[in-house]
Amino acid sequence: MAIQIVVYSYFFTMPILTDHSFPNMWVQPFPSHRTREEGRWFQDVIMLAQGGSGVPSLQMFAATALQAVNGILFARLLGIERAFETFLVAAVICLQPAILDTYCFSSDHLSFAFGDTLALMGTLCLARSRPNPLSAVVAGLCLMLSLATYGPKIAFLGLLCVCHLATSLARPSADAPDTSEGTGDFRVEAKRIAYVGAVFAAACLCFFASTKLALSTDAGMRVQLNSPSQMVHAALAAYPRFLALCTTESDYLPVALRALPAVAVAMGCVALVLNAWRAGPAVKAVVMLLLATVPAVVRAAYILNPNSFEHQGRLTYVNGYAIVFFLAVALLRPRLKWFAMSLLLMLAYFMAVVASQETNAAAMKTIYETNTLNRVASRIEDRVEDLYTGTHSLVVIGHIPDMQYQRFVRFKNRFATPHARYTAFPHFRQVPFLNFLFGRDVFRSPKAAEVERATASARGRKPWPAEESVYVEDGVVVVVLEPYRDGVPRTQAAGD
Repeated sequence: MAIQIVVYSYFFTMPILTDHSFPNMWVQPFPSHRTREEGRWFQDVIMLAQGGSGVPSLQMFAATALQAVNGILFARLLGIERAFETFLVAAVICLQPAILDTYCFSSDHLSFAFGDTLALMGTLCLARSRPNPLSAVVAGLCLMLSLATYGPKIAFLGLLCVCHLATSLARPSADAPDTSEGTGDFRVEAKRIAYVGAVFAAACLCFFASTKLALSTDAGMRVQLNSPSQMVHAALAAYPRFLALCTTESDYLPVALRALPAVAVAMGCVALVLNAWRAGPAVKAVVMLLLATVPAVVRAAYILNPNSFEHQGRLTYVNGYAIVFFLAVALLRPRLKWFAMSLLLMLAYFMAVVASQETNAAAMKTIYETNTLNRVASRIEDRVEDLYTGTHSLVVIGHIPDMQYQRFVRFKNRFATPHARYTAFPHFRQVPFLNFLFGRDVFRSPKAAEVERATASARGRKPWPAEESVYVEDGVVVVVLEPYRDGVPRTQAAGD
């Protein structure tokens, strides 16, 4: 927790503005669009429990504490008991670049972290208890609620089940005493596999049924499912994607070390195969089959929904858990332990550097964009005489110049991009952002016809900060941030 406070410092002490800050920091209705359009009804329950609005600093403290707990729970699931090894596992989980994305939505920090906690608790319930109806219900409820916070967590649930089954079958020693470990008897282990699979399937079906009751509006791409043939194609494509994420796309590491995650995966596979070597051929085959499913499992959200956001940390963080899984099982092999520990230390170091620089850049971007838009607001006050006497349609053409982000970060980190990199002033948030700066609702979303008229009037005008870049046309306030051409964004019209 202390490391996270140091590394993510600005997220605890100032609001980091993104394209979700408004309206996510406002008091929101219950149920909100999350329930009505996306089926994330338990996320709405969590929001309601915290007062119904996003309070980033409060959520940051709670979410980072939960992430530390999640790291410890994951270590326990994998059989890591020693304090320093547990610390390393938890540190990499908490500092992996993808996690920062879950702190960038102003209201969702806690639900993202708590969803993972529920998934880990459910899987630990399966791992630490003998199969019985009570543990099945408790574990299934935890897994279902995890999905109800964010549907793409199905990849995380799947990975946890694979981790549990693989480590249960492939034990590092033959004298593990309790029910959390495998027995070496394939018939018993086959029953455990069937039990875990049944609980996982039941949780998914219950979540699917609950969304059918909760959804009242078609969210389109967010709830779309692939056809079976598309799923097969996407599953096959997951393997080269996983390889790329473990090598060329690990651009949160120096170029010379970008294959480090692949080394971790290879070392973990070797450790698991060695652990299972004394078991029968059926057990060894199942362990290898489980290992072979990992690339597809971590891409489950993309396999199920073709519109899942690529390179977004809130989805790709599962890759980080997979890499830690492979390193953790290597820690349990005496001859691989120190090598695995060295890799965990290296990952934790570079991830801390990336996280601190991304945090600093996010704070600088917030300051830059707020100051720039305050200048725009000041110009609007000069140009619009009756600004505060009513509401006016607003059309903004183009966007403010991007901050020179790469001046603040050493590593590109393009494949686990935090949402803090996105502008807080996109075409669909321009009205609420400027209303916030003016302290009242002086603007409203324009009609489609007003957008077209404003666009036509802007042709040939010099863009911001030229004097003629802010003006009033037929009662519509127009701001020209860049010369208009095809594809330049314009303020979203009402009803779009």
